[in-house]
Amino acid sequence: MKKILILNTIIMTSTILFASKSPGEKSGETVAHTGKESRYVTRASDAAIIWKGWKIIGGSHTGTMTLKENVLEFVGKELVGGSFTIDMNAMTTTDLSGSSAEKLIRHLKSDDFFGVATYPTSTFVITEVKKGTEPGEYQVTGDLTVKSTTLPISFPMRMEWDENQATAKASISVNRADFNVRFGSGRFFDGLGNSAISDEFLLDVSLVTNVGNID
Repeated sequence: MKKILILNTIIMTSTILFASKSPGEKSGETVAHTGKESRYVTRASDAAIIWKGWKIIGGSHTGTMTLKENVLEFVGKELVGGSFTIDMNAMTTTDLSGSSAEKLIRHLKSDDFFGVATYPTSTFVITEVKKGTEPGEYQVTGDLTVKSTTLPISFPMRMEWDENQATAKASISVNRADFNVRFGSGRFFDGLGNSAISDEFLLDVSLVTNVGNID
C-alpha cells in the first residue's frame, strides 16, 4: 500500500510539472520572456514619419512629423515595448510650398484640427506586442493620445535586422474624429459636400535603432 501511494505521488508530481511547462512562442501569442535574457532600452537614431490626409472627393496632402522622444524595448531580438512623443509643432507639408504650405500647416495647428498651442505633443505607448506568422512580423497595440483623448490602437509592424541594427516599419491608420479633430468631418457636420475631409489619415513610420551586441 505504501509503495502504491509513493508511485501515485510521483505520477501526480510529473503531471503537474509537464502541465505547467510554458510552450514555445507561436503566432498571435504575446511576446513573453523568462527574465533571464537582457532587456534593451534604446532610442531610434533615425526616425521618419510621413502623414497623409485627403478629401472625400478631391485631392490629398502629405507631410512629415518629428519624434521629440522615443524609446524601443527589446529582449534579445524581439520587440517587447516602447513609447513615442510626436512634436506637433514640427509638422511640415511636402506637397505644397511657400505661402500655400504655411497656410495649410497653420490651419492644421489651429483649434480646427490639432490645437497645437494647447496640445504641443501627441504620444503613443505600446501596451502589447504579439508575434506574427513570419519572423520579424508583429501586431502592436498601444495607447495613442491626441489632444486630450487617449484610445487604444493596433497595427502590424515589420522589424528588419542588419547585424545589430533594427529597422521598424509600420503603416498606421488613425481616425481623427475619435480624437475630437472635427474640421470637415462628416461625423460632426452635415452638408459638407465636396468640402468633406476623410476622418482617416495615415502615418507611415520608419525607425532605425542600434541595439548593440545582443547575440
